[in-house]
Amino acid sequence: MRDIEAGLVDLVIVYKIDRLSRSLLDFARVMERLTKHGTGLVSVTQNFSTTDAMGRLTLNMLMSFAEYEREMIAERTRDKISAARRRGKWTGGLVPLGYRIENGKLIIDEGEAAIVREIFASYIEHRSLFRVVDTLRDRGRKTKAYVSKTGNVRAAKAWTKHAVLRVLRNPVVAGLIHSDGTFFAGEHEPIISAEDFNHVKALLSGKGACRPPTVRNPAYLLRGVVRCARCGAAMTPGSTHKDTRTYRYYRCLTREKQGAGACASPPLPARPVEDLVIKYIRDFAQRVARATT
Repeated sequence: MRDIEAGLVDLVIVYKIDRLSRSLLDFARVMERLTKHGTGLVSVTQNFSTTDAMGRLTLNMLMSFAEYEREMIAERTRDKISAARRRGKWTGGLVPLGYRIENGKLIIDEGEAAIVREIFASYIEHRSLFRVVDTLRDRGRKTKAYVSKTGNVRAAKAWTKHAVLRVLRNPVVAGLIHSDGTFFAGEHEPIISAEDFNHVKALLSGKGACRPPTVRNPAYLLRGVVRCARCGAAMTPGSTHKDTRTYRYYRCLTREKQGAGACASPPLPARPVEDLVIKYIRDFAQRVARATT
């Protein structure tokens, strides 16, 4: 397209029009740019001309059918995947911790499965994600390493709260496959019993333990600005709501993800921190104003 805009291309030749684009809107934009710069378009297997009205009508009709075909292929693919999931088949994606792939099926990897069982047992016992993280780190456990089809490696890492949550909320480890909001019995063997999985699910949703609701998005003046003086990580906004009062904090992201053992910085009340920064800014502005008068 840069060469076309530079006037270096007289003619674009394609095997079929749908090799250029299968979106009618996208194709119209491409043709507009070609026409603007005096570049022609030829399809070697389809006889039409873009220089007259009939040729442009034929071209638009071909593109409409190409877009329709693309949408139908996508719809059939979605239906095929959904049907396979309803039969309990693994349809691809990142292989969850505790399994490996053999002939397109999930097979339990006993070494990783032991870590999954540890995670569930520890959470049921302590009901604390940070206690689970501390236990895994103390035992030298790591997350699952992945190798993509292109050979890129995602190395195993130390456990965090969010990594633990992904394991606890994954129905695959209980022998289930999710499809369209419904769980189906999978072909693979479960690592965790359905009872333990549902018990943990209830605990995570708050039905198994009382905890104050969290207010996610109150206004924070210093969002994305404050950093932890101990570890250098960002201080993330967080708040709790009790009765009619909201308590706002800035929390160390390292401590939030990895627990108190990773960083000793306690949550900082947001109002005093913001008032202090505002005072500094006001004093600085007054000094500048006095210096310029």
